[in-house]
Amino acid sequence: MSQSEDEDSNFSRASSLSRSSSGSIASSTSSSSPPGYHSVLLENHLKRSKAYPGLYPPKVTAAISNFLFNNETPAPDPYRTYHNLIKTFNDGKGQYIGELDHKSRRHGLGHMLYSSNDAFHGQWKKGQREGEGSFFWADTGSVYQGEWKNGERHGFGHFVFGSRRNDKLNGVVFSGNWSKGKILGRGTVSLVNEVGKVEKVPEIVQSHDDNDNVSMFAKKEFLHLFKKLSL
Repeated sequence: MSQSEDEDSNFSRASSLSRSSSGSIASSTSSSSPPGYHSVLLENHLKRSKAYPGLYPPKVTAAISNFLFNNETPAPDPYRTYHNLIKTFNDGKGQYIGELDHKSRRHGLGHMLYSSNDAFHGQWKKGQREGEGSFFWADTGSVYQGEWKNGERHGFGHFVFGSRRNDKLNGVVFSGNWSKGKILGRGTVSLVNEVGKVEKVPEIVQSHDDNDNVSMFAKKEFLHLFKKLSL
């Protein structure tokens, strides 16, 4: 995280690479690509939000919708200038479309698609995620929407478990405070209970290791669902 982005000259304009229809970074010579399973996972969140009103916070559903239907560039703004870069940044290789500062660091509003197909949409400061933004995990379909500082989740935010992480936790939402990338203190877990109703369960959450393993201590009947789950 300490490497400054203006020190890395290994970048190119996006003319040589483009995003495929699945949202991934692909060679411009590729004629076609299969549908992105990540998009399917996110669409399932939206379907679930309609089936169970109140389960997902409005900011989460708005972030998912924006990713699915406007994932190429930030919304047009006459007062913003967006740049299109593909390079190795201090937090990984990928494609960035957004604002830069005078040192060509990501600064302001921007979308980042990593080579892993993880993605971030939101605010940046001096090359790091800072302000409000949303991170999308391609492998699991999990989503974090909330505040960031120095590249880490910091402040208030919502985390939605994706179905590829754990089927029983699909669509379960944790809302609470974060500090330096880790859950801090109390929060609320929103879930669909055994009778198909949305239930909000106050939780005490203990922070975890550097691999983002979480231990949530819930009501007795939910305890087995929240043991050391990777975000």
